[in-house]
Amino acid sequence: PVVDLAVGRGEWLDVLGREGIAASGVDTSKRAVTAAAKRGFDVARPHATSHPAGLRESSVGAITAFGPVERLGSPALLELVDRALVALRPGGLLTLSAANPTALDVGAADVWLDPARRRPVHPDLLELLVLTRGFGEAEVRWLRPVDEGLALLPEDLAGLAPARAAALADRLNRVIAGP
Repeated sequence: PVVDLAVGRGEWLDVLGREGIAASGVDTSKRAVTAAAKRGFDVARPHATSHPAGLRESSVGAITAFGPVERLGSPALLELVDRALVALRPGGLLTLSAANPTALDVGAADVWLDPARRRPVHPDLLELLVLTRGFGEAEVRWLRPVDEGLALLPEDLAGLAPARAAALADRLNRVIAGP
């Protein structure tokens, strides 16, 4: 089964259910829990970091957290990862999704107006965190690539050597409008 640590409106639980995957979740919002329960989802309202502690050792195949990472302080994030490691069965998957502060259009975006978001979390920090807390491997995946229609092209940097222009265009696209 999959446990989602911030169900929101329940879109992810809906996708999992349509695929025949058993799923449950938690959310700190009473409104979200009520709405998800009305849709027939198994949802509770404990704090996201405390929920994995209530799971039996090696009892779930995956734990997902789409969004709560920036809302947790460092001790709570460590606790979440530690508890997830215990709750996941061997080969289980922990998915932590966070806004990418290394891209200017994300790092300087309106998303940070949300007072519940404490601070940006660098993707390299998340990777290091899961590895140092005992997970065997970690991978950062960029889920929303640069919009190709707006991307800077190497030919936009006329006068530079082609290889340098290509490298610079790629770097600028990642920093200005990265995933």
